[in-house]
Amino acid sequence: MTRKRVHPVAVAVKAYSPGTRRAVRVRRPAAPPRLEGLAPDPEHAWRHDNIGRLFVFAFSFFEERLLERIHGAGHREVKHIHFNLFRNLDRDGTRLVELARRVGITKAAMGQLAREGARLGLFRIGADPSDGRAKIVSFTPRGQRLHRVFREQIDLLEAEFRHLLGARRYRSLRADLLYLRERLSGPP
Repeated sequence: MTRKRVHPVAVAVKAYSPGTRRAVRVRRPAAPPRLEGLAPDPEHAWRHDNIGRLFVFAFSFFEERLLERIHGAGHREVKHIHFNLFRNLDRDGTRLVELARRVGITKAAMGQLAREGARLGLFRIGADPSDGRAKIVSFTPRGQRLHRVFREQIDLLEAEFRHLLGARRYRSLRADLLYLRERLSGPP
């Protein structure tokens, strides 16, 4: 299967030699995707370079590439918003209210998202056997297959980051992020 590279580290472009007008291939660094939304501002570099903004940039880049890969694997119906279900749904299902809490949205908004996922055949919404008023969201067989595609594509995307950073830097970054998560989510 051929993989499309959308955000390569360098881009080969066709240019014309000014003297001879012959076509030549030129390699130049690729422009990063405009995920930040701010125009460059040297006087206020802190707006671009603070650690939170850098985390958001890396996260947004990762999510964009993941969505491109999911679409490339034939699942064009998936949108970014659906990541919230795939990312937070337990394998055996999760209460709708718990999903809303994990994502940080209202129960009504999560209900709407879950109904859209059910319409796409990815999730089912059923009554909680322990409380008939509560709803449980779970994967359908199709959703489980797509969940495996997510895992495969995330593994490939992580390999792309490992290649971009080099193995040692990648291991260090990953270890530091895991350490940070542990420290920030420690005892309440």
